[in-house]
Amino acid sequence: MIGLLAALGSGCLGEQGGNQPNPHHAVSLHNDWTRSVTLELRVVRTATNETVHAETYELEPGAEREVYDTAAADPDGIERFAVVLTARNETQRVEIETNACYWYASGGVSEGATWSPGIRSVDSVEITSLVGRGLLNGPTPRSGMRIHWHRRDLRGADNAGLRAAATAAADDETPGVVPVFVFDRDVLAHAGPPRVAFMLDALASLREWYRDRGSDLLVRQGDPREILPALAAEFDADGVTWCKDYSGLATERDAEVRQALAEEDVTREGVHDAIFHEPGAITTNDGDPYQVFTYFSKKWHDRRKPDPFDAPTGDELADVSDDEPLPTLSELGFDAPEADVPPASPAAARDRLSEFCDGPIYRYGERRDYPADGCTSRLSAHLKWGTIGIREVYEETEAAKFAVEEGSDEAESVFEFQDQLAWREFYTQVLFYNPEVVTENYKEYERAIEWREDPEALQAWKDGETGYPIVDAGMRQLRKEAYMHNRVRMIVASFLTKDLLLDWRHGYDWFREKLVDHDTANDNGGWQWAASTGTDAQPYFRIFNPTTQGERYDPDAEYITTYVPELRGVDPDLIHDWPTLSLTQRQQAAPEYPAPIVDHGERREQAIEMFESARGDD
Repeated sequence: MIGLLAALGSGCLGEQGGNQPNPHHAVSLHNDWTRSVTLELRVVRTATNETVHAETYELEPGAEREVYDTAAADPDGIERFAVVLTARNETQRVEIETNACYWYASGGVSEGATWSPGIRSVDSVEITSLVGRGLLNGPTPRSGMRIHWHRRDLRGADNAGLRAAATAAADDETPGVVPVFVFDRDVLAHAGPPRVAFMLDALASLREWYRDRGSDLLVRQGDPREILPALAAEFDADGVTWCKDYSGLATERDAEVRQALAEEDVTREGVHDAIFHEPGAITTNDGDPYQVFTYFSKKWHDRRKPDPFDAPTGDELADVSDDEPLPTLSELGFDAPEADVPPASPAAARDRLSEFCDGPIYRYGERRDYPADGCTSRLSAHLKWGTIGIREVYEETEAAKFAVEEGSDEAESVFEFQDQLAWREFYTQVLFYNPEVVTENYKEYERAIEWREDPEALQAWKDGETGYPIVDAGMRQLRKEAYMHNRVRMIVASFLTKDLLLDWRHGYDWFREKLVDHDTANDNGGWQWAASTGTDAQPYFRIFNPTTQGERYDPDAEYITTYVPELRGVDPDLIHDWPTLSLTQRQQAAPEYPAPIVDHGERREQAIEMFESARGDD
């Protein structure tokens, strides 16, 4: 199968730091293209852009070669290098884009030098991706068909992976993309009913979209490591494309899928799609991933954003059909969701985006924290499942910004919304470089945090029965809509970790089960922010007062009474004062609503003591 694989070694230099007696950087090259390709490897000292090592490899079809580079570092200090790969054939020369791979050497490369990896790179680069984009040209040996494996990109338009597959297939005599979705049990094991229901609705819409164009979405259940090679053989396909996912689970799965396809001589290409800038594209001046959002955000806004990709035409799609119906929730092992799940389709996403950009986006900066105002986009589930592309969203928001006066409050409000898109990428980067944060604290404390164990309090929190109105409104909205306003997410997360003193992982697991828009990177980042265990997190001594939060962001208790019917008709001042009312006052105002389960003032002091103990301050 055509394709040249240049896989950069994990961690850049062996293990994660430590003494490396003979440190080196490994680059594995395999040319299974039908023509010879020249690969040039350069090691560049990034401080001066000086090439300190260069080698050229002529790889005949089928040739494999492993290269070890031992470029010298400055023995008097710490150096930083980057690997640059360039591919060329007889007429063209293309620099291959990878996650920049930096490493550091303290004391040079002598025996016993301490080496530390910088940005790890797990990219593999295939010449077929360059061929598909018209950057390198050459014949192809098979049918010309490509398989596109849909995962979290359930749309036809603005889909970078699908566009790459369609472009490559259209260059061949027998064009056609075969779309496929695989219900992967390993992935479903981490899902909840609302997300699966949304996904099934989105898949039904996607299948209809393909059928309208004379093709179909093939649906399979099982292990993609087995299914995708089998489909490639069935259709005599040249290659398989998919849009990249950066979670630890997805990265491991995709590496195994790559290996399975390679063993069958099938080209494979993971295409960057879900976010604008891949992990490693935005770094500090020293080449490290950012740990503070503000600095990351500045560079994110300064970078050019690509335009949306064109959807494939019917002529670019394979003439295939699949009579197998989509599985039901129960067939996949899920109960019906407790919540009313919103419709899932590109049309529904565009309607939401259009409605948002017609007005609410101009009030977003000022009113986004007020849950009753309806000034948020509610696009999170669509971005999670890719029923709309990030480039299309950005393009529409840019149009909204240019429709108002430059520098105006309205333009600044649009900028504030775009900043939320940057937050998604920031947390994706954090997860990519620290996959362990799904279950472990990002921030290290001197001692373990002594979280409480209180099943009854946890259940009261889940049920929205804490006696703190703004908290209970949020938790009940979650059950009712599989969604919660972002400001309220911060309030309920702070309450769980700082008032109930319960481990953030309990909250993260509950959100993962109940949210239709659960995204590993975003939700984990948000929970660890609130728990003061994450990167760029809320300081442990800054603790949300739920009463003050309710008064400030829902002064008329409009949001609260929408989801807490026991408090309807109660004066807003009494609602906000609920935790401090006497028993008699509470019984007179709303006898069916519970008393507060904890005293915020007392628990605030206990929370500070808990974190100071973990810091080793006592």
